[in-house]
Amino acid sequence: MKKIIFIFVFLIFCFFNAFSQEAEEIYDKGYEAMVKKDWKTAANYYEEYIRLKPESPRGYVSLGAAMLELKQNETAFKLFNKAIEVDPTFAKAYSSRGAVYLIFGEKEKAEADLMKSIMLDSTDASAWSTLAVLYIVNKDEEKGLECYNTALRQNPKAIDVYWNRGAYYLTRDKYDLALLDVEKAMEILPNSAKNYYFRGTIYKYQNRLEDALKDFNKAVELDPDDAECFLRRGILLSKMGEYSKALEDFEKSYKMNPDLKDQTIDYYKETLEKWEKSKK
Repeated sequence: MKKIIFIFVFLIFCFFNAFSQEAEEIYDKGYEAMVKKDWKTAANYYEEYIRLKPESPRGYVSLGAAMLELKQNETAFKLFNKAIEVDPTFAKAYSSRGAVYLIFGEKEKAEADLMKSIMLDSTDASAWSTLAVLYIVNKDEEKGLECYNTALRQNPKAIDVYWNRGAYYLTRDKYDLALLDVEKAMEILPNSAKNYYFRGTIYKYQNRLEDALKDFNKAVELDPDDAECFLRRGILLSKMGEYSKALEDFEKSYKMNPDLKDQTIDYYKETLEKWEKSKK
């Protein structure tokens, strides 16, 4: 009888071990889809992961992140709430919900969630980075900058924080500091298209147009499926008087991501008008 019970328990263990392995493989596929910016595919994988492991808070947080990319903010918010319900100690759920509160304009709730996340895990660079954005939005730039610095002390390889702090410097015309941040990001991830089109953007503002074009070309080479690479190169080419090439890049970017057209339609119209005049 004991032998039968042992075999039964062993079979259950093997079943759940295989079950767990299958779930992790599905989760990894979701992550790979997120890296490729295939948000819908990622969401499908994360939904399957949740079906297999409904007690895992990271499944809800990851699905919520995909939903944010798909502009389904309310759905993402509910998923982050579910993650907290499943595990009230899961720091990432609070930092993620805090980011949504910030999108909703509920700054006090955003700050409370971000501080809760940091209390649970002070090494979470993304929580510090989002808190930095909150303070900068609230016109407390010194406090915001200190949050970026804290994030990088906690995790010196947090590439998103270098991008975010670099963008902060760029919008303040502190181009040298912005370049330092993007070059640090390049050390961490040398073959990232975003690094090149970010540095290219800084060069554009410095009026180093040829250097900027080299970086945008490299970005397109590294990630020919990234609509923003073509969009940014198109804006630069228009500035350089290469209107026909600029229009080609605009149209490629809009085909890949139609949402970009509404955001940059003025650039497109201005370039089209200049191109038509140049033909006369």
